[in-house]
Amino acid sequence: MASVLENRLFPVLDLLRFSMLEEDISEELCSAENGESFVDCVCRVLSSELSTNRTLVLRILCNAFRHPCGRRLLVSHFDRVMAPVLRLQSEFEPSVQTMQATLLVNYVVLFRRHLSGVEGGITKCLRAAAELCQSIFEPEACFLLLVAIGTAVHGDDEYQKMACKLDIQNFLSMCRGCEVERVYKAAEMVSNWIE
Repeated sequence: MASVLENRLFPVLDLLRFSMLEEDISEELCSAENGESFVDCVCRVLSSELSTNRTLVLRILCNAFRHPCGRRLLVSHFDRVMAPVLRLQSEFEPSVQTMQATLLVNYVVLFRRHLSGVEGGITKCLRAAAELCQSIFEPEACFLLLVAIGTAVHGDDEYQKMACKLDIQNFLSMCRGCEVERVYKAAEMVSNWIE
């Protein structure tokens, strides 16, 4: 029965993914009265058996960053949202890996550009990046994760030292050996900043 429901969830999630781009819908779903339920629902679907559902939910979360109400909700629920994202076993699912990394890029950019005064935002992102480094191998996802790490540490000695202490050296080595040019170039750049 659960798999039948999960199969029927796909079109709803796909519509919601596009709908989140509209500010009025995003405001309704991410409002103070509906935001908690929205986050609960998203976290439940992230444990779905279907990778298409997980991918769509990750895309919905990324689209929520488009409007201020979505950004506020996702920042205030960073730990609740990222916990199931980091638990996803995505080694055979390139689209899930790419969306995990994309979500983290969105968080890092938000904390660096708009919420630099938020205590611990970049630190949480770097710790999440270190966890994702253990499970992401798809070249596009690797590139996006390198973008997240690079954006987090660029021009900040404190974050560069923190990144150096996190267990990302193997990931950087793997990326430097990648055949995809933009991946190994990004890995070299990030390595220069933190090694």
